Amino acid sequence: MVKSEYFNVKNGKAIMAEFLGTMILVFVGLGSCLNWTHSTDHDQLIRIGLSFGLVLAAIIYAFGPISGAHVNPAVTLGFVIASRIKGWLGAVYILFQFIGGIAGAGLLYALQAETYSGKNATRFGLTTVNKDLSVEQGLSVEFILTFVFVLMILLITDKMCEDFSRGSVAIGIGFALLSMELGFINATGGSLNPARSFGPALIVLHFEQLWVYIVGPIFGGALAGIIYRLFTYEEEEKNMLDGGAQTGAGDTVNPDNSNALFVSSDINTPSYDEITIDDDVKGKK
Repeated sequence: MVKSEYFNVKNGKAIMAEFLGTMILVFVGLGSCLNWTHSTDHDQLIRIGLSFGLVLAAIIYAFGPISGAHVNPAVTLGFVIASRIKGWLGAVYILFQFIGGIAGAGLLYALQAETYSGKNATRFGLTTVNKDLSVEQGLSVEFILTFVFVLMILLITDKMCEDFSRGSVAIGIGFALLSMELGFINATGGSLNPARSFGPALIVLHFEQLWVYIVGPIFGGALAGIIYRLFTYEEEEKNMLDGGAQTGAGDTVNPDNSNALFVSSDINTPSYDEITIDDDVKGKK
């Protein structure tokens, strides 16, 4: 029986996982940006960093085996360029990540609509460039941070790093985000994720500087995908000569089934190796 490459249960589950994962990331992370208890700026910065980092790690553990838990358009673009996921599926991922970001922000806004309406809308966890920096400097910060973050994800989830990262991928990625949040949240808000910035901006209809958080992370993620391919070029060339298509994680797969994502290869010790999302191919568990 011939099964569709595009419309099958596994792809549907993966797309839904990206929507839910991004919604949870934005809802929880954005919630930490709201000053519920009137705490000091210092306490709030630590809370925001911990919230985004820890919830991302939990999301990777929960949804990684289903979709790879990108929950970030910049990450997905990096994976597309790195040939770790098919372009059409990456495009659908990105669409549902933005929808998930809007849903997460909308759900949180529904709980605090009276507090963050009107003049207070700009306090609804919006990412803005520090007034002591120029917009160009803010753009550079988001570009560089996202480049480093996405490159870390691509390399941590690559098979060549398996011996070092096995069982700790989610923690490693979560701590990577945490460190960048703590280091640069005062500069730009530490978005690194267009869906995270777009969601609340759309909900309160405040789009000033939003382009910084779309353009910077997108180009940063794209560059990360290109640099990653330089690290894996020799292995990729070897596998192509052997007649297979390189997934970007050290495995060779059939060229017709190369939409590989980083997911768990061991249900007890998630290492986020790649599987193929196709009803005809069994994922490793």
